[in-house]
Amino acid sequence: MRTYKNLTDKKLSSYLKVGEVDGIVILMQSPGSDEYNFPNFRVTYGGSKAIFSIDEPALVKGKLPIDVSINILKWAKENRDDLYKSWNNLF
Repeated sequence: MRTYKNLTDKKLSSYLKVGEVDGIVILMQSPGSDEYNFPNFRVTYGGSKAIFSIDEPALVKGKLPIDVSINILKWAKENRDDLYKSWNNLF
């Protein structure tokens, strides 16, 4: 996994890259810096950002083009076990 820095936020936060689909980057925030108390992952695509839940893949916050959201939801369902493994390894 690669670690990225989110340089657009005032406070630098570490993210772990857990996947990439057609130029869509899937990240998880490092322990202690995630504001949500449920398994989730972040998506960046172009200038857009979004947060998705892992349990029942769904868009929680943010906005992406509809085709990107559909691809991410499909990818998350197909890779749910790996997403959980990545999430559990963060804590």
